[in-house]
This record gives sequence, C-alpha cells and structure tokens, in this order.
Amino acid sequence: MAALNYLTLSCVTMSPRHPPVSIPVIFQPLFSACSPIDREASLRITRLGGSVFASNVVWSFESEKKAEIQFNGPLGDSLLEVKRDENTWSVSGAGDLRIGESPRGSLSVDGHDIPLKSDEIGCVLSGVWPSSWLSSLTVTEKGPASIELSGADSLRRVDVDISLRKVADGFHSSDIKSCAVLTWGGVMGLFKRAATICRERKGDSVSMRLTGINDYVVEWVISNEQ
Repeated sequence: MAALNYLTLSCVTMSPRHPPVSIPVIFQPLFSACSPIDREASLRITRLGGSVFASNVVWSFESEKKAEIQFNGPLGDSLLEVKRDENTWSVSGAGDLRIGESPRGSLSVDGHDIPLKSDEIGCVLSGVWPSSWLSSLTVTEKGPASIELSGADSLRRVDVDISLRKVADGFHSSDIKSCAVLTWGGVMGLFKRAATICRERKGDSVSMRLTGINDYVVEWVISNEQ
C-alpha cells in the first residue's frame, strides 16, 4: 500500500462536553459504540483516477485498546495485518507502512496524524459514527427530514449532516445518507484541511467513501449489515 503524507495538526479550542444531544429515533442507529465491533468489507483506494490498492478487509475491535485489521487478497491470502494492543500499533505483511498513535490519541500514518481518534476507527470502518460524538456536538439545524450536528475538540472540527430521502410511501431508514466533514490543521486559519466521510445504504450494503486526504479516495462496501 502506498504511504500517505499528511500535514501536522495544530490544536483546536476544546469545546465543553455536554449531555448527549437528542436526535430523531430513525437516525439513532447511525451512532454506535466503537467496540466490541467486527465486520468485513471490500476496499478500494485510488488516487487521481489510478488504482493504488484493493482488497477484502476484516476487522475486530475487541475493546478500545485491542484491535486487529486484516487485508486479504482475492484468494484469501493475507496482504497486510494491523494490530493494536493498548497504545501500540504493529504492522506485518507487504509494504513499509508505519501506523501508530499520536500523543493526542489520533491514528498516525508514517508519523503524521489523521483527523480520527484511534478509538473511533472501529466505528467508521463499520459504517457508523461514534456515539461519543453526541456528547461533543450540538444540533445546529433541524428540518422535517434532516439534521446537522457540529462541534470541535482538541483534534479537529466535526460537522455531521444526516438527511432522509422521502419516497412515495413515506420515510425509510434505508434512504438515510450521512456525511461527516472533519476539519483540522492550520495556524490562524491558514492551511486548514478537510476530509469528508460519506455513508449511504444501498440495498443490503453500506457504501463508505473518504475523500480529502492528499487526493486519495478510499471506498469500502460493507455487505449484509446487521
């Protein structure tokens, strides 16, 4: 897998925590605890229209500090394995990718932070948003079929948009689309970066798409959602 390069993060003003916000019942399944959780998906990474990496990926987040992610080839052979034990990450298999954890608890790739905390990876991989966000975000706008939440912590600003498409016979949970925009970095407003993660239900699968990281597009499809 090609190594990704990232800008070093700067601090963001910490927002006070508050009781979890109340959101409509139909949107509540989009938020979950990030462990224990285990799923699998088909993964594809492209950059500037060219293929970088593709595999089947299986993960198990046993607890907040213990996890395993395995990338397999089409014949079931292991291409790459990533493990977490407490605050230590280890990588085995092809490539020289270095994965670790920054002092602020975010995932670090080749020594550079990305705008997700290590404890949030299990949720995002599994197609749900961390339930802990509901204690840090506030509802900024509501509509008859949409909701927006936003807030900031020491790592980044998070803006989540959730919308529900109306069909002839009413609203259905299968018609929910949600995107989270994570904004980080920058000094005095300069050099800020934004990554977008979008989730959409398609039939019996959940399609995820990450953009905004050095021209990479990361897509994964989680089948047979439970």
